[in-house]
Amino acid sequence: MGAGVQCIKYTLFVFNLLIALCGLGLVVIGCLFIFGLQDDVVEWIDIDTVAAILNNELLRSAVYIVIGAGGLVFLIAVCGCLGAILSSKCLLALYFVFLMIIFAAQLAAGIIAAIYGGEVADHLATEGKEFLQTGYDQDATGVNKTVTEAWDQFQETFKCCGVDDKDDYVYGVPDSCCEQVEGYTEGTCGTVATAYVPGCQATLEDLVEEYETILAAAAVGVACFELFCMLFAICLCRNIDDEDD
Repeated sequence: MGAGVQCIKYTLFVFNLLIALCGLGLVVIGCLFIFGLQDDVVEWIDIDTVAAILNNELLRSAVYIVIGAGGLVFLIAVCGCLGAILSSKCLLALYFVFLMIIFAAQLAAGIIAAIYGGEVADHLATEGKEFLQTGYDQDATGVNKTVTEAWDQFQETFKCCGVDDKDDYVYGVPDSCCEQVEGYTEGTCGTVATAYVPGCQATLEDLVEEYETILAAAAVGVACFELFCMLFAICLCRNIDDEDD
């Protein structure tokens, strides 16, 4: 086996080690979005809450695609490492096919995340306000309950109220719009107690934009690594010696 082929072989091995780490990174990022993360540096509310408020599954779907793709990328990268070290055309061919599928899935996730942000402002201005005026806290079970709890969690976390302000609420300003300090009486938000001044629209738009930027950058970035690996796999397959020769 020539020096050039050896170089391709070990380059492919190193790239696959990097891709395996990137795959684990995708899984970690997706899990942080699913469970949320709140500390002194970032405030990421869980993706289920965001999806409930916006009544849209696209961003949540993108997160699950990224997690699934990340897990498969790790396994496929291990296959690629073995194929490179063993100089197995069979393993390299399987590696190439599966990597192509994952490559397409990651690009799809990146595209879904990228186009999602444009829908946020329109939804909040129409369906979001309509829900706060007619559906908030009007059903103890079902979808209304889930969306009501999502709005409460978002307002408490980011200290905002409604889409534009507290006037978006028709049936009274909820307690989640006020800081419930010692001595606070339930049901007095917006009357006795002062409601949070900013609306939640700008905060929610910024949060979704941050999510979609991270998802798109992670998915497309790893996909670029995968593209190089597919090219190296083709080159290696074309040049390694068949064991049967």
